[in-house]
Amino acid sequence: MRHFAALLLLLLPFAIGCDAKPQWEVDALPIFEAPPDVVGFTGWQEEKQPEVKAWAAQQDGFTLIDQAKQTVVQDNRWANVRNWEDIAHAAGGEFPPNVPQEIGDCTSWGAKHAAEVLIGKQTVRGPPGRFFEASSMFLYGAARVWIGKGVYAPGDGCSGAALARTVNEIGLVPIGTAGVPPYSGTVARRWGDSGPPASLREVAKQYRIKTVAALRTVDDVRDAVVNGYGVTVASPWGTKNSSMRVLDGRVVAKRDGRWMHQMAIVGYDGSAPSGREYFYVLNSWGPNAHPAPLQGEPLGGFWVQPEEVLFMLSMKDSWAFSDLDGFPARLDFGPLRPRVEPAQPIRTRKPVAALSPSLAL
Repeated sequence: MRHFAALLLLLLPFAIGCDAKPQWEVDALPIFEAPPDVVGFTGWQEEKQPEVKAWAAQQDGFTLIDQAKQTVVQDNRWANVRNWEDIAHAAGGEFPPNVPQEIGDCTSWGAKHAAEVLIGKQTVRGPPGRFFEASSMFLYGAARVWIGKGVYAPGDGCSGAALARTVNEIGLVPIGTAGVPPYSGTVARRWGDSGPPASLREVAKQYRIKTVAALRTVDDVRDAVVNGYGVTVASPWGTKNSSMRVLDGRVVAKRDGRWMHQMAIVGYDGSAPSGREYFYVLNSWGPNAHPAPLQGEPLGGFWVQPEEVLFMLSMKDSWAFSDLDGFPARLDFGPLRPRVEPAQPIRTRKPVAALSPSLAL
């Protein structure tokens, strides 16, 4: 009898759960007008540059701090922060166009989109400055040639760590700067092979990202996004449009494929009535690459749940960017203005004119 009772105890959890279905199957609604499954250009490489690998190993992990530089622990589980709204506000009411990458330069786009969170936040909240879009071509060339010293060639691609080191030590160059043409895969590849014009290095010094830190946990990502810092993730995580579903009134993706790819996370929402948490991932394949958003999010992205973010972090090449010394905790969890759900969150704009630096990060 003792053996029989022990067997029942072992089987009981399986019997209780045998009729239960995952929440995804129970609550998710199909997207009937999803675009065809696509895999755009990717280009993330696992780190193989010895100097960059050593640099990455020396970087601190993400930690929120107070004015005395002491660690701050926040409970941001229920926050709802959509950093793209500050970017749109800073850019004159329109979120910058989601220009599709044309070669395997995704790492530069993930870093660019993360950096623009900082530029948008600083433009809206001060000190006064002018919003600008960062050149992905400059970042790509600088990371591969000046930081990577040609190790990532032949072929396209780079690493997340190389881009993090680039924005920190070399800086950004605004689109519209003299000598920086509109995005072109041909120019990006040429700069990725031989480097950007040397004159741009002096411009970039004025727009360095002050602090970068390695992201190791989902809590790190949540805290970074909620406090208005740039987040970029690099991993083999991939999905399919046909696998995306509507959960809590938004388009949600789960891992269903393999992309050697880098993207940015620009929003977090833990306020859904279901209690689920969501992170908004901005891709770089253009505005029509994924199903149209349902809550005014930037085109060309999708929401994911924490387990997906955890997989992205597993490759240990995801980074947070700060325009300050360290990552000071902020007390305002969200935009300073009321949220406005734009009917068309991304509209094509003319390229910005050449500008003089006015926003030192």
